Amino acid sequence: AGFIATEVNLPTDQLGTQLDPPAHWSETGSTISDVPPTVTVRPLVVIDVSDKTEENPGYHAVISDVLDWERRFGRVPAGSVVFFRSDWSRGWEEYYHNGLPSTFAGVTLSTLRFLHLNRSILLHGHEPLDTDMTPG
Repeated sequence: AGFIATEVNLPTDQLGTQLDPPAHWSETGSTISDVPPTVTVRPLVVIDVSDKTEENPGYHAVISDVLDWERRFGRVPAGSVVFFRSDWSRGWEEYYHNGLPSTFAGVTLSTLRFLHLNRSILLHGHEPLDTDMTPG
């Protein structure tokens, strides 16, 4: 019949699904209150690169991963949301005991440009906490 939580320790400042409005990156960008809620009601494309991240945990999805998905399922719909599945989330128990890994799976900038400029997607997402693995 429930529980009492007295302490929660998170290994990061980012946890869960989030939608960052343009103001997150630019002080002149739209805030979340400027973005209508219907912006997130879109077709969903999930590009599974988990077989590649199993071999290389730092694998970053490339344009050929998108083209492989399109050969199987058709062109990525304009206005859609594209998520990349890496199965990074399956390591939570290990991360709890051993700390976060030194590298995360991600998506190359050229792939994101391709999706946004050539497929006109609206949003993209990834499984790890953050794809920016630059120091500091």
